[in-house]
Amino acid sequence: MNESEKSSNNQVVNNEPRHIVVVDDEIDIAKPLADFFKSYDFKADFYINPKELLEQINKNNVPDIILSDIKMPQIDGISLLKEIRKQNHAVPIVFISAHMDKDIMLEAIEYGVSGFIEKPFHYANIISLVNNILKKQQAIALLNRSINCLYYQFKELDQYLEQNGKTSLRDLLKDELENLIEQRNQLNELI
Repeated sequence: MNESEKSSNNQVVNNEPRHIVVVDDEIDIAKPLADFFKSYDFKADFYINPKELLEQINKNNVPDIILSDIKMPQIDGISLLKEIRKQNHAVPIVFISAHMDKDIMLEAIEYGVSGFIEKPFHYANIISLVNNILKKQQAIALLNRSINCLYYQFKELDQYLEQNGKTSLRDLLKDELENLIEQRNQLNELI
């Protein structure tokens, strides 16, 4: 991989590298995968024990994305996913495992998993999936900021329209903004 390929995939937000966490009970998978992400200028950590990751999340050290094995002795990947969701964190989680079956995948989808990669994996597939997930995350953040800005601006406009008897325009804009907020809430539930 040449330097231009690395820099084109660099994921930085607000001058801070995006934080990726790899969770796998096999250090010979977890460490090289974390090192791979570091080579792309991500901040990357790995955990052999998922309980350690949960401790960090409890301290509000929530990464931008988690890549986790499914079959692990301390806590399996599905239980890890459920615990993170129970704490109301929407961090994207990708399962990387050699042990995927339909029931596990369906349960993971129900709890909002962001993707699956089967072992043995190709690094190109992983970086592509991670970049796509992070781009989607950035787009959703932009959408949320834009809607919040519209809502704030509408408060001032609403007073003006009311004072000037523009009731029909006021109602139309209010309905459209409420519809936009409802659509955003539905999208956030899917993520």
